[in-house]
Amino acid sequence: MKMKLKMGIVLISIILLSATALAATPTTKIPPTGVSITCSGGTVKCVYTGTGSASWNFGDKTKTVTTKNAKHTYKKAGKYTVTLTVKNAKKQTSTISKVIKIPCPKT
Repeated sequence: MKMKLKMGIVLISIILLSATALAATPTTKIPPTGVSITCSGGTVKCVYTGTGSASWNFGDKTKTVTTKNAKHTYKKAGKYTVTLTVKNAKKQTSTISKVIKIPCPKT
């Protein structure tokens, strides 16, 4: 009898943990569209034409920019990850990133 009781407790614990994990897991998000990240020399130009608010992180520990169109000049050469985070009216977020090399290669 004790064995069944212990198995029941374990089973209940697993079910509760699974339900908690599912509740905490966000739904799959589609990356934002209407994004353009271009580079010239040491400057990137970032444009977001979609809906929702935009927040740009340039990957160099500078302040995040919260406009749809942003321009940023890097102080040092290197590889940086530019990330756009978009938030819709329901406060759901979605992100897209691009690694860039500074200075930018000539095209």
